Amino acid sequence: MERADIVEHLKTMALALELLGNPPERAQAFRQAAGIVARAGDRAWAEWLSGTAPPSPRLDADVQTCIRQWVQSDTVADLEALLLRIPPGLFGLLKIRGLGPRRVHSLWVKAGVISQRTLERACRREALARIEGFGNPLQAQLLSEIQRRRRSLGRWLRRTAMLLAEERERQLRQASGLSSLTRAGDIRRALETVDEIVWVAAAERPRILLGRLASLEGARLANQDPPDTLLFESPDTPRQRVVVVPPAHLTARLFLETGSASHVRGVLQRLASRSICLAAQGPAAPPSPEAAAGLPGRDGFEDRSLQIWLPRAEEEIYERAGMAYVPPELREDRGEIAAASSRELPKLVEPKDLKGVLHVHTTWSDGKGSVHQMATTAHSLGWSYLGITDHSPAVFYANGLSPERLRQQANHIRSVQEAFTGLRIFHGVECDILPDGTLDLDDRTLARLDYALISIHSLLHMGREAMTQRIIRAMQHPKAIILAHPTGRLLLEREGYALDWDRLFDAAATAGVAMEFNSPPERLDLDWRLIREATRRGILISISPDAHTPGAMGNVIEGIATARKGWLTASQVLNTRTAQELEALFARRGSE
Repeated sequence: MERADIVEHLKTMALALELLGNPPERAQAFRQAAGIVARAGDRAWAEWLSGTAPPSPRLDADVQTCIRQWVQSDTVADLEALLLRIPPGLFGLLKIRGLGPRRVHSLWVKAGVISQRTLERACRREALARIEGFGNPLQAQLLSEIQRRRRSLGRWLRRTAMLLAEERERQLRQASGLSSLTRAGDIRRALETVDEIVWVAAAERPRILLGRLASLEGARLANQDPPDTLLFESPDTPRQRVVVVPPAHLTARLFLETGSASHVRGVLQRLASRSICLAAQGPAAPPSPEAAAGLPGRDGFEDRSLQIWLPRAEEEIYERAGMAYVPPELREDRGEIAAASSRELPKLVEPKDLKGVLHVHTTWSDGKGSVHQMATTAHSLGWSYLGITDHSPAVFYANGLSPERLRQQANHIRSVQEAFTGLRIFHGVECDILPDGTLDLDDRTLARLDYALISIHSLLHMGREAMTQRIIRAMQHPKAIILAHPTGRLLLEREGYALDWDRLFDAAATAGVAMEFNSPPERLDLDWRLIREATRRGILISISPDAHTPGAMGNVIEGIATARKGWLTASQVLNTRTAQELEALFARRGSE
């Protein structure tokens, strides 16, 4: 173990002790040791390690013993044990101005705050004002800092943007003369984060409607001639842009405002090769294909006589371009133009294809709904099965279940099952992957369950090689059916783990482990850009709500749009199988 590694471990130990509420002098001993070790001369350090030099009077005796154990064993098991007790989101809170380890500890213990999201909720509920040492001024400061950090990123969660869109739409639809209003841009393409909300509005008299809308608070006309765009801009929300066109121009403009610039360019070039140009600018002369796509110059189209055309449906645009229709989610210029041109686009999965879900939490751990309530909601959604997967013991802050409590839960689930004849309730667990790649529950306990999700909630910042090996080892367990939230990311808050995806996907394909698409709006994990890499290897994707309340079961309905961006088909989704097919899969995997 290198000296630089020891210095970092000492600093992390000090921080962990503070977050766990240890006496300040205990943490200070490790922090002071980090400075002493970093400044020690090479010769003095070597002599101390070899035992030829006496113990340093400046180093705490217990800390010296700890350092020698790390060096001799080349492990930091005691530090890892501490880190397993700390919700990983606490480390992210330390990046927020105004919060240090002691305050973060108080927030965790006294208000249940374990992440930026839970801190924001606590601030909005004014829960912090009731905690000693905080008060209203600090609560307001922290909320302001969270909002400032979000603005600095320049993007917002898709769910946030959709809620803002709904609010704006209620206002826009009250305007006299509006014929229709359709979302476009990032939201329509189901990008996981959004920097602009775009609508295409149709009106028989566009300029009159624009004038009416321009009187709304915060609205201004875009600086263009002739005007057809209204802007709403605020530092606390994504920019909002409303494009107003005559009804006949709606389809063409919706197409132009939906796809990425390179996707639109590719389709327009195919249309231009057939002497067709979309009319999309209302009363003004229609733009050239290049201009409509934001292209400079005419790019070889100078001598071509273009036919001005107003399509009635987007399907017509692709058909006239010699292509199959491309769903909005795929319009990213990631191979879809070639696939549509050769009529090889897949039929994407739809919400109705799901037969059930396999990742749900209840009041047995950190959920807010009982087993019966979650099952009732699943039944009302038309699903034929539900997997209950409460946390394992390592996630103690989420009330993880011991082997004994899992046995009690099994009996409870059997009693609830009697009330549901059309819904199969599977008993699973979200089992933590420990730092060495073993699972958090013993084989005997796991054998009694239908299946296990495996996931990581601790030591998120391990190196790429160590983290990859950690997960690969866990996937070898016969009860491991699904790798839950595979990257561990929290959008706009926390990056995912460093992983060797080629090795991980190859190992998952060999072991027969599915990858989860975790559909809560703050995760949407596995990243859609990686879904195609997984499915190319034959890996199944499990679309899960990771629901902690009955209402959150519907996360899969909204989130599936982003999963579709990974070219995901129904046959590539684990939970489009029937309950009987899943039972057979669980049994087959468990017998390996």
